[in-house]
Amino acid sequence: MYKTSAHLLTISKISFLTSEAVELTFDVPERLGPYYAYTPGQYVALEENILGQPVRRTYSISSAPTHGKLSVGIKKIFDGKFSNYAFDCLDVGKKLRVFKPDGRFFIDYEDNQNLLFIACGSGITPVISIIDFVLKTKHNSTVTLLYGNKTIESTMYRERLEALKNSHLERIFLNYFFSEEKQEIEFKQGRIDRGKIESLINQRQLNPSNVDALFLCGPQEMISSMKEVFANHLGTNVPLISELFLSDNRVIEKKKGVRKNLRRVKTFVKVKIDGLIKDIELADEETIIDAALRQKIELPFSCKGGMCCTCRCLVKEGEVVLEKNYSLEKWEEEMGFTLACQAYPKTDNVFLDFDAS
Repeated sequence: MYKTSAHLLTISKISFLTSEAVELTFDVPERLGPYYAYTPGQYVALEENILGQPVRRTYSISSAPTHGKLSVGIKKIFDGKFSNYAFDCLDVGKKLRVFKPDGRFFIDYEDNQNLLFIACGSGITPVISIIDFVLKTKHNSTVTLLYGNKTIESTMYRERLEALKNSHLERIFLNYFFSEEKQEIEFKQGRIDRGKIESLINQRQLNPSNVDALFLCGPQEMISSMKEVFANHLGTNVPLISELFLSDNRVIEKKKGVRKNLRRVKTFVKVKIDGLIKDIELADEETIIDAALRQKIELPFSCKGGMCCTCRCLVKEGEVVLEKNYSLEKWEEEMGFTLACQAYPKTDNVFLDFDAS
């Protein structure tokens, strides 16, 4: 199967999680089972024609492989083309283009692990998949979840989390925090911040020395602050996995001056995808993904915001500059990898390899 391939899958169930969040479950035919096999923590891209335009968005998988199904959680956001369409217009029986599972928000799950999760809002979506899977398949592993929301009613997957807690009392530890709803316990009031983490550690309710992996999922501000906090508490060999989720009203700023010294002429980009070589002509200040779409050349992409890493590719010739990057690791950039949705050529000719691992 090609990287850019997708299949039309039928929505078999729609579950309203809150007044602003919905879960879509897809019917995956047996013949496509291997294609849609996933690791808990991954996502899929969904695509639909909305008002005459193809719209593609990335959503984390909320189901666990043990469920034998493929589900995603979608939170309705202001001016969100796909999320509003999914919430207001989709019905059971509707078919959507669903791409192959992707993403790197996971580790090698094993027995006897102690996993710590910090999530905010819809950032719970990949986390609930991992927690469900670990508790049901990994012997003697424990999970601790610190979960922040605005209110109790806006908390996605609250019932499912409580069901998991009731089934695995000695292996899951839940802490909820609410920023816009008064709580009887003052500690539960407000956002998850440095003070709350340090308090949990000082009271020995949280022991970083026993953590085998830390997962962070939510807005950029939370992820950045938690990385700073745990930098002093986790060993250098403990995996710290993060995935950025935008909040309803947050806009990621572009790096200033990135395009300042770019060439102001047409640039030609050669790409290798699924073993084939294709040529793309870029207009002034056009990203590689946008140019490919204009010329009806399909390359892997999803969020188009530098977050999901779907469009990761290796720069084999020439030079590009990244405007935004929230997913590539430092070592990947040093090896020459880039994100086609945020890459602007600095040289006349560029060769990108999407098949490079």
